[in-house]
Amino acid sequence: MKTRFLQIIAMLLLLVMTLTACGGPVDPVDSDTPETTEAPTTESETANDIYIEREDKEIKNLLMIGNSGCYYYVEELYGIAAADGYELVVANLYKSGCYVEEHWKWLNDNSNSYEFYITSAKYKGNRKQVKERTIKGALDYAKSELGGDWDVITLQQNCGYAMTGDYEGLKENTMSYTKKLYDIIKEGHPDATLYWHQTWSYQVGYDADPKDTNSVYKIQSSEKCTEMHELVKKLAYEVAEENGVKVLPAGDAWEIARRNELIGNTLCARKGSNNDIGDFLHDGDIGGGQYLNACVWYEVLMGESCVGNTWRPTYELSEEKIAILQAAAHEAVAAVYGPGYAK
Repeated sequence: MKTRFLQIIAMLLLLVMTLTACGGPVDPVDSDTPETTEAPTTESETANDIYIEREDKEIKNLLMIGNSGCYYYVEELYGIAAADGYELVVANLYKSGCYVEEHWKWLNDNSNSYEFYITSAKYKGNRKQVKERTIKGALDYAKSELGGDWDVITLQQNCGYAMTGDYEGLKENTMSYTKKLYDIIKEGHPDATLYWHQTWSYQVGYDADPKDTNSVYKIQSSEKCTEMHELVKKLAYEVAEENGVKVLPAGDAWEIARRNELIGNTLCARKGSNNDIGDFLHDGDIGGGQYLNACVWYEVLMGESCVGNTWRPTYELSEEKIAILQAAAHEAVAAVYGPGYAK
């Protein structure tokens, strides 16, 4: 019995020595594949099936279609890009509180219900209102006024749907109208990269109607804030998958930033508004919401990291907060597009 045991041990040792000499076991599936020293591609490591891969093209002209969620931070986006040598034309067509159903209606009616602004080098990086006030006019603006076409077009809507208690009903409505809108945009602008702009959860303290004690439009705790974010996030990726577009994960970055004690419940803070607290809804200047949003847009659109970017806003924002907001934006984009996307 002892002799048999020693024979088995000897055979095992011989097998190990043989495998070591040969460089280890060979996977029969890869046995005919030649060796290569090339590094794996970023795409193979990080591609997400619901996204169109980022094209290797120059991005200059950007059109945002939405509501006030695509209004406040355009000058920050222009400034961050300019600091790294990119000259953007940032156009935002917005109507306060607008849903995609209204975008579709006003597109068909050729309604001039919108406000249209351009931020560019022509206006020294400042926002300038222009006369076009329709979706059709905005979509045609790049060809008529900029000598080219839009490189990027984004859609966004009011995120109050996440607080009504009827997510599935509003999802069905949103899907119907986003498909119609994206189809029209794709037909007229086949080379543009299309995005759905994921907005952010309202802030703790938000109350649409203080008189209604049962209103679902209240954010009374950080848990409720996170609950709203998860619904906004869920719809964003469902819209992206359904329409074959990308997501701008601004809301994800807000959730990350809020976990930091220095940021916490302050991203909506605005100088001179409600004792500098803000309205618990819109992205604030001194709270950092505007800057954070701009960082997310910059990383996604340009494929460049915002971490260490040297541009600074004119309003007061400490270097410590800027570092936290840059890191939050970078983390959010990496979670969606992969750690090697924005370098």
